[in-house]
Amino acid sequence: MREGLTDIRRNLRIRRHDELDSLTAAAEGPFEENPRRECLPGRNGDDDRDAIRGRRRRYHPATMPYGFVLVGGRSARMGRDKTRLPYRGRPMALHQAEKLAVVCGRVALVGKDPEAFPDSRFPYVTDETGEVAAAFGVVTALAFSPEETNLVLAADVPRCPESFLAALLDVAEAIHAPAVAPVSGGRPQPLCAVWRRSALAPLRSRLGAGDYSLVAALQALHAVLIPEEVTAAMSGGAPENFHNVNTPEEYEALEREVPGEGSAGAAAQPPRR
Repeated sequence: MREGLTDIRRNLRIRRHDELDSLTAAAEGPFEENPRRECLPGRNGDDDRDAIRGRRRRYHPATMPYGFVLVGGRSARMGRDKTRLPYRGRPMALHQAEKLAVVCGRVALVGKDPEAFPDSRFPYVTDETGEVAAAFGVVTALAFSPEETNLVLAADVPRCPESFLAALLDVAEAIHAPAVAPVSGGRPQPLCAVWRRSALAPLRSRLGAGDYSLVAALQALHAVLIPEEVTAAMSGGAPENFHNVNTPEEYEALEREVPGEGSAGAAAQPPRR
């Protein structure tokens, strides 16, 4: 993993992304040349435990990135709180938190209802704003965090594995920017992304102006976007791993999956704002 990141820094000319619309073309992105596909995947496929353990050995837990699971959405299409739906023996949000705990020093849940997970071992950070938009959750997380580097993960992408989260943190470590987000399915993934505290003030300004779009914020902040082909080459970066679970049908499909099988049959999904 470390050798692959060295290759990226040596071989690629990195620029900030100024035109998000161009992301629908696979050849365009913040990396102007394509790396070799073999430079990022873990040796053991989607569950590269060696790389994950190596990341934890490099840091003291008190200085590792902080992980946040966003749990404050409406779940309107699901008809019930999807973050509490059981998945592999625990609520979906806590499944996400446990994954973050593998790669981050500390983990917290961010949402509107501090009583939602009374038996959780993770602290709950309350988003006290009246608006229901993911951008408010990101701002709440960054305002709470004592760390500059933070990994923000939506509760409703349970297929995204620990190995990808570890690889994403390694990319962010190598390329400093206010935010580092993968591109998958033709769009940035701001809720499976690294956000730094340096993004807090401009995000607050955007919210104050009524702009709640995190994708637009990535553009305004000159974030680094990992091109789709590079995301797919990273350990655990298959497109199906970024599919959201928004409807009862999608949840039923998730429950039918064999662990490690993925969601190759999942339908395409609308972009997050």
